[in-house]
Amino acid sequence: MNENEEKNIQTNNSQVEENSAVNAIANSEARQDEVRIEGAKQENADFTSMFGVASEETQEEKELKKQSVEIPRVLEVKDEDREEANKINLTDEEKKANHKKYFNSDERLVYNIEEEKQGNPIFVLFFFLVLITVVLILPQISKKVDFSSLFKTSDVTPGANGEEEEENKFIKLESAASRAKIGQLEMINFVKSHIGDEYKISFTIQNVGDRIYRFDKKYYFVLYNKEAPLYYAIIHSYNGVPSKAAQEISLVISKYAYEKANQFRIEEIVEEKYPEVQLTESEGDYKVLTCRYLGDEMRYYFSSNKLAKIKETYIETSENRNFSSDLEKFKNLTEKYKKINSFTSTFVQESDRFTQINEMQLKNITDNQIISLQTYRFFRYNTDVKTVSFEAESIGYTCS
Repeated sequence: MNENEEKNIQTNNSQVEENSAVNAIANSEARQDEVRIEGAKQENADFTSMFGVASEETQEEKELKKQSVEIPRVLEVKDEDREEANKINLTDEEKKANHKKYFNSDERLVYNIEEEKQGNPIFVLFFFLVLITVVLILPQISKKVDFSSLFKTSDVTPGANGEEEEENKFIKLESAASRAKIGQLEMINFVKSHIGDEYKISFTIQNVGDRIYRFDKKYYFVLYNKEAPLYYAIIHSYNGVPSKAAQEISLVISKYAYEKANQFRIEEIVEEKYPEVQLTESEGDYKVLTCRYLGDEMRYYFSSNKLAKIKETYIETSENRNFSSDLEKFKNLTEKYKKINSFTSTFVQESDRFTQINEMQLKNITDNQIISLQTYRFFRYNTDVKTVSFEAESIGYTCS
């Protein structure tokens, strides 16, 4: 071997050693870089700083670079699960199963909210069926049911007593089949009659209720000519009408109503609706209302429009066919009146007549004593002018 060959061998060996050292260093740095890369991208190794030249990428460096780019971001999904998730045209049950499989933590809450937002089609259908039924049927129901009773007021006027329309209708006066009903009372057998100058309407009143009826309300037998009221006769009985019993009632009416009335109606009239009365006659400190019926004269004395005292003068002559019986009747009444405090009664008998004069200071007479006299021409202390006038005329008197 010549000298040149030895130099070449030495040179080649030197290059092999240098290359081995370089490769060792590169492999060591690659292993260090591999340790530092855990889920993050690292910069490529730069050999120019060591050797002053650009190095070529080795196969290992390319693998490292590929690994640094493809760091996993999500959990691995199995192939069979990925195929299930990618299927199309799934049924509702399959969609729910997949939803629960991949998003189990929120599935129940989200599902419940979505269900609450959706309307129940059966309930909606039922609601509209009810609504349509009410709209179609209500007009028919209103024709058969009287809803007006739900909206009644306490404003009662003659001819409108708050009772049902059936109980407040006009009734023919001359018909034998005429029947009136108000509350628990039924009235039948209406008959007009007159003796001399006295005109009456008589009928039978029946209590169909379960308790005695005591006429606490003021019902009037109102006579009409067509729809024009002619006379108001108050229906009264101090004894009341027992349950399931009947009683005969006779009411005095005017001659004009007797001749002109062709129908009637039973009405409740409250005192607040009585017409107002202005008194023009005076006597001392009192205003006086004078009411007359046949031989009876009533003088009512008012102070500040409140009844204070009464004076009655009753005269009956022998021409009256009941003269003898009335004579004894009024004598007995005088003795009864004398027993009442602040009540004076004088009876004067003559050959062809008798006169009874009654005077009472109402302030000292109790209400029970007035009621016990059982006559509607005597009123209690402090009664209003309009009440005395209206109710006195309703029993046959003419007042002025």
